Amino acid sequence: MTDTDADPDASSTESDDQDVTANAQETVTASSMMRASVASVLGHSTQDRDIFDTFDWTRRPTVDQFYALYRTHPFAGPIVDRPAFTTWRDEPIIVDKPDDETDFEQDVERLFRNLRLPSKMERVDRLAGIGRYGLSVFVTTDCLDEDGTVDEDKLAEPIDPMQFTADGLDNVVQHKLFSEMSVDAVQWGTEEHAGEGRWGLPVRYSIDFSSEGDTDNSQTDRIWKVHHSRTVAVPAGRRLDHDFFAPPRLEGSFNILRDILKVLGSVAELAYRGADKGLAVSHDPNDVDVTSEQFWDQHDEEVQEWFQGLKPIFETTGDITELGGQIAEVSNVFEPQLSALATDTGIPKRVFEGDPAGALASAEEDTQAYFGLIKERRTEYAFPLNARPHIMWFVNNGLITPPNNGAFDIEGEALRVLSESEQADLEAKRGEALRNISDDPLLDLGRQVVVDYIREGELPDEIESEADMVEELEDQDAVGANARSVDEITAGYEAAADGGQEVDDD
Repeated sequence: MTDTDADPDASSTESDDQDVTANAQETVTASSMMRASVASVLGHSTQDRDIFDTFDWTRRPTVDQFYALYRTHPFAGPIVDRPAFTTWRDEPIIVDKPDDETDFEQDVERLFRNLRLPSKMERVDRLAGIGRYGLSVFVTTDCLDEDGTVDEDKLAEPIDPMQFTADGLDNVVQHKLFSEMSVDAVQWGTEEHAGEGRWGLPVRYSIDFSSEGDTDNSQTDRIWKVHHSRTVAVPAGRRLDHDFFAPPRLEGSFNILRDILKVLGSVAELAYRGADKGLAVSHDPNDVDVTSEQFWDQHDEEVQEWFQGLKPIFETTGDITELGGQIAEVSNVFEPQLSALATDTGIPKRVFEGDPAGALASAEEDTQAYFGLIKERRTEYAFPLNARPHIMWFVNNGLITPPNNGAFDIEGEALRVLSESEQADLEAKRGEALRNISDDPLLDLGRQVVVDYIREGELPDEIESEADMVEELEDQDAVGANARSVDEITAGYEAAADGGQEVDDD
């Protein structure tokens, strides 16, 4: 092909490419101009900004900062505490054999009663939420000297059930609880500890046994080493990329919480300054000697008596002008921050504000959503990562009878709580149900049976044997209580993590 025989399609393609290039260049130019225009409006250059520096945010908060915020912030405490309070509102139900009460179930009941274990699990839940984990430390008889004093060296060695001097639970002398802030150092397992299953996990902790809120210097040097076998570690939540730690509960909200403090502090200061309107006094030189030092001393004394001493009359010569003041409206600033907290934690704003069970429909929806969160929290976190490891610690050290086949289930009481109006409706429906099955319930069933059923929904064995009667009563119960609402909301949650399988009790 000669030059004169040039391909017309090639020429067309070249022209199209030039058009595309020109269009792209125009787009880039327009985009650059737009960015420059936006930057000029905002008062910033096109250079990248570090928003953490710009907004005075903290990149990697420390556990000490979390603890300080937890103790002093009106919202940080509820983020950690309220889910734990609701989760452990009722004792977990331990099921070994569904149809029979086993020795294991009886021992766990005694464990709950004698050592108040559910209360301790709730406390370590909250302590874990301050940092990345919390610790239960069990002081047992094998680490005591003859005089009953704890031997620091024995505390640092593995627990030895063969050296126990008492029977069963009596070997637990004390159960102490700590947050990550009390852990001074951790000895991590290396490849040499792989055979023990401790590679990458704590082998020993150096723990400050003084109180975390203790300011007495005489108590701050009690740092003792504790072997991991004497502890149960509870992560702050469901673990992510680490086999031991979990992200702190306050981490995602830390800078939001600090900004809320800024807003609350600013509101208080603005309210104070706005309420103090101040006065401007204009003196006519023809009436007073404004060059007289004695006049100004007397004037200042009069002002102070009015301002500090709340003197109702301000005596002076001249015109007085009230300086305007106002209290700023900050709800538009505060509400987005509270919404951000609710998004990060899953806790509805109404629960933060202390009204989780109000009468409004929106409050009821918030309550149900919150209970759904708690049900998931129980099945995916509290029971498998807190309750089960604690119970298994007693099993593994021979302090209680093992479960059948080495496995057991953990269940929780229903979370639904009826309001006063719902309880009244339920009792009315139960009374109606009784009248449907008997012309005179008090005479046919007895006063106590009627009272127990209306108030509690309980029936004696002889009544329960009447299948049709019981079925009708239970139907009335279910309608009145609306007891299935939480189950319906959480129907997609699976309790696989707590389905009788062994879990890592690190």
